[in-house]
Amino acid sequence: MSPPSSRASESAPPDAGMTLLEIMIVVAIVGILTTLVIPMFTRFREQTQKALCIQNLKMIEYSKEMWALSGDATPGATAVWTDIAPYTNHTNKELLCPVDPQKTFATSYNVGDLKQEPACRINPAQHNLD
Repeated sequence: MSPPSSRASESAPPDAGMTLLEIMIVVAIVGILTTLVIPMFTRFREQTQKALCIQNLKMIEYSKEMWALSGDATPGATAVWTDIAPYTNHTNKELLCPVDPQKTFATSYNVGDLKQEPACRINPAQHNLD
């Protein structure tokens, strides 16, 4: 004798989807994670921009020193971009403060004379060589 077949279990649809409550829980968890992660990425971006600006300031300072040593610059001489550019191995567009909306060397940095350090014109309080 063969066992009786259960047609009721064969015709029932499988549980293949998520309920509305489960979807709402997943969306809430994603929202909470997003509120935690976005500020972290913002801080990371600001720290990276600051580090890049300080690296550019160091390059400008070293280039000024090399310019002063190779030329006949007086102690109070003021260097301009065309004086220090050959010592940077960069083009004018590469030495920019990443926060500068105008993206020019003149609006990004103040080279200054040989006695003073170069300064960022965009955010001098945080982007400095101190």
